[in-house]
Amino acid sequence: MPPEDPEWSPFLECTFLSVLESADEGIIAFDRDGRCRMIGRRAGELFGIEPAALVGQTRVEVLRTLAASCEEPEAFLHAVAANDLLEPPKIVAEVDLRRPRPRTVVWATFPILNEGTAWGRLALVRDVTRERSAERA
Repeated sequence: MPPEDPEWSPFLECTFLSVLESADEGIIAFDRDGRCRMIGRRAGELFGIEPAALVGQTRVEVLRTLAASCEEPEAFLHAVAANDLLEPPKIVAEVDLRRPRPRTVVWATFPILNEGTAWGRLALVRDVTRERSAERA
C-alpha cells in the first residue's frame, strides 16, 4: 500500500501496536510534546506497572513512575533525563531493577523521524539479566 492510501495509516498503527504487544523488549513511545503515546506489555512486566496507566502522561511522570522500580531511582532519572529528539540512537544506561523482581535492563533511545522531522523518541528496554549473570560466572 502506498502512503497516500487511506488504509495506510491504520495499517501502520495496528502493526506498531502488534509489535508493542509481542516484542521481547519493553517499548515506550513519547511524542515530540513529551507525552507517552504507547507503551508495550513487556515494559509493564519489567517495571511492574500497568502500561495503559502511563499512556497520556508526561515523559517526566512516566520516568518517575519507572524510577520507583529501580535500585537507584535518582541515577536512573539522571541517566535518562536528556530528551533531544534528533539525537541519534544510543544506549543510555544499564539499570538494576529491584521490583517486581530483580532484573538488569539496558535503556536505549531512538528518534522517531519522518522526512527529517522529529515526531518523538522511542525508548527500548532490553532485559540483560541472564547475560550479566553469565558474565559474572
